[in-house]
Amino acid sequence: MHEENIKHKISQFWDWFSFNEEMFRNVTDAESAKDAMDNQILEFGLFSWQIKEGDSKPYSLTISPNGDRKRLAISCQIIEAAPTSYDWEFHYCKPPKSWDYIFEMYDQFMLKQKYDTSKWEYVLFNNPDKNIEVIICANNLHGIDLDDRLDAGELVLTNILGEELVIDYLCALEVVDEFIPENKLLSKKIHHLKSDFEAAIK
Repeated sequence: MHEENIKHKISQFWDWFSFNEEMFRNVTDAESAKDAMDNQILEFGLFSWQIKEGDSKPYSLTISPNGDRKRLAISCQIIEAAPTSYDWEFHYCKPPKSWDYIFEMYDQFMLKQKYDTSKWEYVLFNNPDKNIEVIICANNLHGIDLDDRLDAGELVLTNILGEELVIDYLCALEVVDEFIPENKLLSKKIHHLKSDFEAAIK
């Protein structure tokens, strides 16, 4: 997408949002509101978005590049151009979550299941160029196929670290049922991942 075209689309988006933002604060038709935002966000490409309660303001809008480094540069541009708002805070990727280590995912029978990750373990390998490999041991993902297990691991990493750190520094992720013996000796509980990851990139 040409730079001038991006800037024009960004300007149009914020003009649209400023005019319509009450639609998302006082939702009367959730489906129409979702469709309207989808139409705007997808103009930039394969981005996703989320509106929820903000940390410092009543509402937050996150525009996610869906794990893509090139799209991250565009989402940064979009948020840099955001208007100052009393009601809204804006994020250019998914921030870390304060959460209970439980997530939901559809299993192979298309039934939504809850999965507790609080007992998961990991091994972290820090390469010389600060690209990080993580192996997660998750032995409770019953009924989830291999691709979805990797998606589950990416979701958990994003919740813990925030999307930007995952995009910038994670070079490889593996999700296993059990560690090989040498990795088991190095493994830690998932609650320590954030501090270990941040220490590795400093």
